[in-house]
Amino acid sequence: EVERVLNGDQSHVLDDAGEVVKRRQENVQIIKLKFQAGRESNAALLETQALLDTVLWERERANKELLLAQRKLNQVLRRKLTLPVRIDSPPSIPALPESFSALQDELAHHPSLVAQESQLRVGHESLAQARSGFFPSTSLDGNYNKLDSNWPPRNKSWDVGGHLRWPIFSGGKTRADTIAAKAELNRTREESNQIGDEVLIAAEDNFLSWREAQSLVAVRQSTLKALQARAWLVRTQY
Repeated sequence: EVERVLNGDQSHVLDDAGEVVKRRQENVQIIKLKFQAGRESNAALLETQALLDTVLWERERANKELLLAQRKLNQVLRRKLTLPVRIDSPPSIPALPESFSALQDELAHHPSLVAQESQLRVGHESLAQARSGFFPSTSLDGNYNKLDSNWPPRNKSWDVGGHLRWPIFSGGKTRADTIAAKAELNRTREESNQIGDEVLIAAEDNFLSWREAQSLVAVRQSTLKALQARAWLVRTQY
């Protein structure tokens, strides 16, 4: 699946850059015609040409960055560095929730929090194991056999017994193990609280950045429509 997505040409990735260059070239032609007609200054023509040169330079820089990014991606995926990379169409942007509280339930599945929950369970089990040294231990044993002077033997006997052991003094080892297990559990709890706060702050920051980016997209779309309308008007007039 990775090979299917990545293999292929990437010419369509730079379509937008090519479109920008085309528009700048059209602007240069328009200003040149207006300059020849005496309706624009030479400074305006030079400025428009400079903008075209800037876009051409930016496209070259984008080509370089794209090529290096492809090489690094192939390196991470253990592919041949010179293999081409194609970027499929991105998925549609999901609808933005009304507030951050709608996403808080998803944070419970964050890998960092899941790992900390596992560490807490390990800490509780370690504490229970350390405390078990204070309690008695029991054992049950028995045997069953047959005895006779003939074969097969017909006389049978059995016995069952149990043992209860309660340590009176273990040299303080059980108490020391319990104290150490409690301290480790408290440390894990503090670490879990800190990680939980960091995940919450990072998630809310990403949510606010998401809202900001969505607002910026709306602004850019409105600006693009206005510029497209203006460009159509200019091309129609000249």
